Amino acid sequence: MVVSFSPPGDVERLIVIVFTSFALAYSGYYLLSHSSRIGKYFITISGPEEGSVRYVVLQRFVMFLGAGVAPALLIRLLVDTPLSEFGLRVVGSPRTALVAAGMTLASAAVSIAAAKSPHKLAVYPQIRRSVWGVRTIAINTATWALYLIAYEAMFRGFMLYALLPFGVWTSIAVNTSLYVAVHVPKGASEAAGALVYGPLLCLLTLWSGTIWIAFFAHVGLALGNSYSSLAANPAMSIAGFPRRGVRFRAGSRDDSPDSRTGGAL
Repeated sequence: MVVSFSPPGDVERLIVIVFTSFALAYSGYYLLSHSSRIGKYFITISGPEEGSVRYVVLQRFVMFLGAGVAPALLIRLLVDTPLSEFGLRVVGSPRTALVAAGMTLASAAVSIAAAKSPHKLAVYPQIRRSVWGVRTIAINTATWALYLIAYEAMFRGFMLYALLPFGVWTSIAVNTSLYVAVHVPKGASEAAGALVYGPLLCLLTLWSGTIWIAFFAHVGLALGNSYSSLAANPAMSIAGFPRRGVRFRAGSRDDSPDSRTGGAL
């Protein structure tokens, strides 16, 4: 395992920056994504379908700025440690690329296998648009990538490496605990999955010295959830393709405000 990290002289300042940024970013994202008032505002000004697109895009940008851009700037300004020390670097190892590809495909396969479950259909895709064209697919894919680069920079980058001076397993334990906690609102099954997925991504990040394995694995999971559920949802279709899929059970959560978004991955 590669654990190469040169801690700054002021570890306490780094930890304050990282965990304050995380708390503010996740709180803002959570409150925004669960606000029926804000959701209704977007529907009022843009209509139910375009409003759903803009509402989800706003949520992802909040996470991108709060968990990615803001802590990165603060660390560069206030802590004498380059961002490459937090796994934000390209490692050209063929083994790393192979593991990244394998994790991406495995994550996508797991999400696709569960696409027809009522829970998945009620939550994914987060954008609740009935007909998806090229524009919607591009927006969904691009904003998922922005969201997840910040998400992984925070969890498997800043947070994981900031706690390494206290021990590898302490860092992984704290990281996993918070990772599971942000999945609890999405149900026991996703929290249980995070309990396994979180430590695995931490170990792969430390082994490779880069967050990119975790990032691409998470992209595979997110896009697999989005597009397999889109294909399976009878109320949605891709422009030019007939509707297909399974029907929702009575009492589906699809019409509830919270079902418009999937929360943190």
